[in-house]
Amino acid sequence: QIENKYYFLSGNDADINGMVKVYRSHIGVSEETGEDYMYSADPEVTLALIGGIRKKVSFLGLPGMRNLPVTSFKTASEMIMGLSDLGIENINVRYLQWSRSLIDSKIPSGADPHRVLGGSRDYRELVENLEQGGIALFPDLDPFHFTKTNFPFQQFFSATRNLNGQINKYYPYTINLFNKDYGKPFQYILNAAALSRTWPKLLNSADKLPSENLSFSSLGQVLSADYSDKQSPMEVWQAYDRDSGMIFDASDRADQLMLSFPNLPAGAIADIITEVPDSSGFDMTGYSVPFYQMVISGRIKYTGEAVNLSPGGTRSGFLRTAASGGDLYYALTPDDTSDKLNDTEYADWISTSYSDISVLIKQQQEELKTIYSKLGSRIPEGREEPEPQIWKCFFKGGGELWINFRGDDVMIEGTLIPAKGYVIKKGGADETYPE
Repeated sequence: QIENKYYFLSGNDADINGMVKVYRSHIGVSEETGEDYMYSADPEVTLALIGGIRKKVSFLGLPGMRNLPVTSFKTASEMIMGLSDLGIENINVRYLQWSRSLIDSKIPSGADPHRVLGGSRDYRELVENLEQGGIALFPDLDPFHFTKTNFPFQQFFSATRNLNGQINKYYPYTINLFNKDYGKPFQYILNAAALSRTWPKLLNSADKLPSENLSFSSLGQVLSADYSDKQSPMEVWQAYDRDSGMIFDASDRADQLMLSFPNLPAGAIADIITEVPDSSGFDMTGYSVPFYQMVISGRIKYTGEAVNLSPGGTRSGFLRTAASGGDLYYALTPDDTSDKLNDTEYADWISTSYSDISVLIKQQQEELKTIYSKLGSRIPEGREEPEPQIWKCFFKGGGELWINFRGDDVMIEGTLIPAKGYVIKKGGADETYPE
C-alpha cells in the first residue's frame, strides 16, 4: 500500500526551513538531538580504502581473472597510523573490498578476511592497532551484488529478473561518459528469495569480527524490483520496506553504522552517512539547496563526496564540504597502485595515493576547523547562488559562508571573494581566505 501525505506550510514556516522542520519530524529527528556535535568545530576525517580487486591479467602468457591486493591489512595499518602521527584527528576508516566474498565477487553470505590481504590474523592486528590509536574501523559489506557463482547457472536461481523474466545485469559506466562499459565485468543483484537466506548468514558472520562497527555502502541505495517469483513479485516500494528492515538489523548488530547516502527515513538510524551530494536535487528558483544535509544535521554525522575525487579538483571538493557543514571524506590508496586499478570500477581513483594527499588532509582538517569555529555552527539553513559558481551559505546562529568556485576574484554585493576562496560573515565582520 502506498500512502501520500501533504503538509501545508504557512507564516514564517512557508519556506525551505519550514519544509526541513516537517521532514525532520517525519523521520523522527528532534531539534535537540545531536546539537552538541554539530556545534563542535572539530571535523572528522573518513578515509575509504580498497582492500583487493578481481581483475583480468596475463599469467605465463595466458589471460585470466586473479585476485590482487591493493591495500593489505598491514599496509592499511601503516598508512592510517602514519596519518595519525601527522596530527590528523578523529579518523574513521571505511575498508572496501576486504572480505573473501567481496574480492571473489561471490554471493555475499560471509564476512571472512581475505587471505590475499593477510588473512584473519593480520586483520585482527589491524583492528587492535587502530583501536589503540582511537581510530574507528568500518569494514564494508555488500549484501546485494555478485558476479561469480558457486556452481554453473546459479544466477538463474539467485539473480533478480525483470518483467520479461530476463536476468538483470548491471554494468559499470565509462568515466566521463553516460554509457555502459561492456568491457568490464557486470554484476547481478540477489533476488528476494536468495537474499532472505544469505542476509542472516552475513550478519552472523559479521558478529564474529573483532571490529564492532560496520559499513554497508550499498544498503539503502540499491532498490531493485524483482520478478523472479511470478506468484509473489517484489515491487520497488516493497524492496524499500525490506531494505529498511535490513538497515535496522545492521544497526542492532553494529556499535556504529556507516551508510552511503541512503534513502530516508530508514537511513536516519545511521551514525555516519557518507558521500552526500552538495545538492540534494531539490531546486528553488534556479538554485539548489542542501536539503538532505539540512534534514539530518544535528542528528547524524555526514560527509560530502570524496574531496580528492571531486570533478572540480581537490580545492573544489573541500569548499563543497565546508558549504554543507559536513565532515571530510577521502579516497586513499598506497603509492604506485594506479596500474592495478585500471580497467576496474575504481579506475577513477586518481590523486588518491598516500604520499600525494597525506599532508593535504592535515591542512584541510585544520582549515575546516577554523571555518566552523568562526561560523559558530555547522548546521546549514540554506543556500543562494547570486551568480554561477558563487554560493552564499547560511548557518544556524547567523553565520554566512560566501564561496567563489571560479578561477578569478569576484565582487558580490560589495564583498570581494578571492578565487577558489571564501568570506566568512559573522556578527557584522568579514574574514577572507586567502587574504
